Amino acid sequence: MIRRLLCQPMAWLPLGLLLLSAGGAAVLLSPRCLALSERDRHSYGWRPLWQTSFDALSAACGVGLLTCDLEQDYTELGRWTLLTVGLVGAWMYLAAARQVWSGLVGKQPPGVLPGIGEVTAAFIGWQAVLVGLVLLLGAGQIVAGEGRHLAWNTVSAFASLGWLRGERGAHWVFAAVGLLGALGWPVWLLRRHVLGWCIRPVLALAMALLVAAGLITAFEVQRKALRAQPMRDERLAGCTPAERFHRALVQAAAAAGGGLQTENLEDRAVGEGTKFVLAGLVLAGGLGGASGGGIKWPLILCVIAGSVYGHRRSVETRDGGQLPTALAVVLATGGLWLVTALGLLLIENWTGSAYRLPPTLADALLESASAVGGAGLTSGLTSSLSAASLSSGIRQPVDLYQYGMGWLMLAMLAGRVVPLLVLARAADGRSADWSHRLLPPL
Repeated sequence: MIRRLLCQPMAWLPLGLLLLSAGGAAVLLSPRCLALSERDRHSYGWRPLWQTSFDALSAACGVGLLTCDLEQDYTELGRWTLLTVGLVGAWMYLAAARQVWSGLVGKQPPGVLPGIGEVTAAFIGWQAVLVGLVLLLGAGQIVAGEGRHLAWNTVSAFASLGWLRGERGAHWVFAAVGLLGALGWPVWLLRRHVLGWCIRPVLALAMALLVAAGLITAFEVQRKALRAQPMRDERLAGCTPAERFHRALVQAAAAAGGGLQTENLEDRAVGEGTKFVLAGLVLAGGLGGASGGGIKWPLILCVIAGSVYGHRRSVETRDGGQLPTALAVVLATGGLWLVTALGLLLIENWTGSAYRLPPTLADALLESASAVGGAGLTSGLTSSLSAASLSSGIRQPVDLYQYGMGWLMLAMLAGRVVPLLVLARAADGRSADWSHRLLPPL
């Protein structure tokens, strides 16, 4: 009974993510990976362990939020360790979703979708191809010693890990790589019926990106209160409208695809509307077959299953009614997003510094969307909730950093598991059998 239960994706996936993150945290805590000074390593109690645990779980769940600086705090070995943990976590997510798909269709018809072995081969093979192409395009940077950065960014973008290194000039390349990974076609090996069904969603995604870029361009307008500063600066508001639209389009595509942050969203001058738009893109994401989380993976699987096999799936509610699975996925993910944002505001209000401006609702929603949907976009709230000033002995008698970290860690794990759990409730065969035994009706 226990062995059969552990073979189910909703049992081994969270357990595997926790074990993976625990092993990753132990490795990252080593001085060879985390380049902290003796003062930082020993003067803040358990904070370094909390930081590496948070960052390892973030990597395993495909979330790009970090409490340690990727460039300054982690060594090259530490950065590659994070990338490895992220890739293993992405593969685990794909394998679990593949099992859930089998339950959705009741059985696996011949040739409909590849098995886990083929998914693994496609996931690794396409990354190798894309890394080769990007390195070929950036041959000049390879000569300058930047080849490792290009390969690192390509893998991170394709696997939707949310990390990006280097200058803004090449961000459009990695935004395109992230979108290719978000489409999921490389994983599904371009199956004809899936490819034909995905044409309309792809067009809808393209239109959504253009609309999002237009909205961000409209929101990021130079304010009169900021005119004392140079009109042309690094912020979106300081650009010409054409350049602002181009950068907004790159950021929108990077957010929807690889969960990448190409603009400085921690600046309080960034418009609230911009953060709302990007939070929505992170939650909606691309199409199915991608290793990114949020609504996109489960929703697309559910709709494809109903479209291809001519039947609809539903989840039984507490009163005996039937809730369409697609709606159940949206409600579960959206509810988790809002609850996480509310918790972040409450925790920051309790632990935050009295000398710092409080976060806005848009800040909390963007941070929550990244945690639940699996992205690296941040308004600075993660850094604020995990700051060294929240350690005991520095303006307060007890440690306060663990509350914000713990809340975000729960949100990251839940965002990775809950949408697939809803699909498992709607699945036929063994998946439906074990999920109904373990869970009460919704």
